Amino acid sequence: MIKVNFYDLNIIEDSKLKFAVIMARFKGSWIYVKHKDRCTWEIPGGHREENEDIINNASRELYEETGAKKFEITPVCIYSVERDEASDYTESFGELFYAKIDEIDKLPEFEIEEIKLFSDIPEELTYPLIQPSLHKMVIEFIEKNDMKSHDNMLNYYKEELKWNPPFADVLSKYSPKGLEGYLTMRESVEEGHLPKKTRELIFTILDSLDDEVTGAKAHAVAAIEAGLTMEELVEAFMIVTMVKGINVLCKSGIEAINAAESRYKEMSTVTESSK
Repeated sequence: MIKVNFYDLNIIEDSKLKFAVIMARFKGSWIYVKHKDRCTWEIPGGHREENEDIINNASRELYEETGAKKFEITPVCIYSVERDEASDYTESFGELFYAKIDEIDKLPEFEIEEIKLFSDIPEELTYPLIQPSLHKMVIEFIEKNDMKSHDNMLNYYKEELKWNPPFADVLSKYSPKGLEGYLTMRESVEEGHLPKKTRELIFTILDSLDDEVTGAKAHAVAAIEAGLTMEELVEAFMIVTMVKGINVLCKSGIEAINAAESRYKEMSTVTESSK
């Protein structure tokens, strides 16, 4: 009988970690590898070399067994395999990782013969009593962290923009996948290339064009807090006025500007008093 035991990170002494295993995703699919001496599929991984950091062990094995050239790798947990039938068996520990691969190069000339993408766990596994547990653990890790990311996005609305989005409660009840997709899209924007003040300025302008006064004011304040100047904000509205006419500025635009100016004065007062 084989039992897979899982432990939180840093619970097991680092010197006892003998190997790293990496559940890796590429283009939305899971990577499994086939060893040259076997005809079954397995999760990339291997033993730790002497004096090697466990994260370096994982990165090295991921490259050697998949050709991964550009990737992000995250520790998930510690695990061990317990065999009841072996009375003299000593429990050995390894670390489980999750990797998101962006770019794969030619497969290096090591022990792996082939890699393949799977949407789920393949049927022909080298370690069928172990690998499904590891796969499941990483899925649970991803889902848990996705929820944290989504919670962070909702907190961004509530705490930073001072706005409780009415759609969140409805979608969470009747279309949780829809809410998840929307928040994932928003998260990708928040972690994108534009400076925060620029993103908030764009949201301010777009909400003003739609006459969404509450959103325009909240984003204008967030833009000021992120470093946008009043001159930059007003200039942006002048450009919009040139294209869309004076009505945008006279309606929601002026309210957004006034909210931003009020916040700017508050910040300036705090700065002066701290000198």
